[in-house]
Amino acid sequence: MTRQRHSLSAASRLAALTALAAIGVLSCATTTDPQGPGKDPGPTEEPMIGTAAAIQLCDMLRADVGNWDQQNTTLAKATFNGVVHNWALRNGAVNVSVARHRQVVDAAAAQHCPDVRDQVTHVLDIPDLASGLAGF
Repeated sequence: MTRQRHSLSAASRLAALTALAAIGVLSCATTTDPQGPGKDPGPTEEPMIGTAAAIQLCDMLRADVGNWDQQNTTLAKATFNGVVHNWALRNGAVNVSVARHRQVVDAAAAQHCPDVRDQVTHVLDIPDLASGLAGF
């Protein structure tokens, strides 16, 4: 029995490390509730994802979905999270907004690149992109 090794691209490794770091940082939080009276809980409305940002998300997902197909599901999901974090940071650091409304990532992909969305959900074995987001 031979074991086949798959090398990861630099972008995939960076995305995986980013996702793992974000998961680690976010898992340290004890609450998402505002602390103290009168504290603003932050954005509660769904973030607006413009056409350019949605197209960039689609391009980033399209570039990596082939690599995820060659990885085990756990690593592929971590890399997927890294890509989404990277995309969110490139577009005004909307990570907090995405964390509260994960479905906007799925909605943007469904509207702008349904083929890519379908590939990603198939490869990651998830019903929608929001279900694959951890640490958001």
